[in-house]
Amino acid sequence: MSYVIRRLLAMIPALIGVVICIFLLTRILPGDPARTLAGEQADAATVEKLRVDMGLDQPMLSQFFGYLGDLPVSIVKIDGRFVRDLRTDPAAEIVIGSLARIAALRGIRCVAEWVEDLDLIPRLRKLGVSDAQGFAIHSPAPLASIVARVRSNGAAASLPA
Repeated sequence: MSYVIRRLLAMIPALIGVVICIFLLTRILPGDPARTLAGEQADAATVEKLRVDMGLDQPMLSQFFGYLGDLPVSIVKIDGRFVRDLRTDPAAEIVIGSLARIAALRGIRCVAEWVEDLDLIPRLRKLGVSDAQGFAIHSPAPLASIVARVRSNGAAASLPA
């Protein structure tokens, strides 16, 4: 488990670097984002209102934290190694529970990967995990066969062809 923790800790600076680079690129590219969005025909008052609405009138640090809060995250996936180690490593339970609570606070789904045993599902639910995937749920299969099975059960009339 120490390997996983080391890898997670090593990932944090890289992730922070990517987020900062993307933020800075969107702010230092030539042109005014508010002017670009408002269009060339917009008057100065419209552009200034848009700058305020977008937070571009704030200091760069305030803009950055606003940007972080607005990142579109719709699902949190818990790496299967934590799920696999749930029975033997207390740190795995802490990580899973923490990620599930953060997801719940943000109102997004939390998926546990590598669920290889149905006995793990009650424990994952207790930790706040909303969804699971893995061999205990279903083994990998061609998507076409899964869609056909779902349609034959009448559970997905809205699935595209």
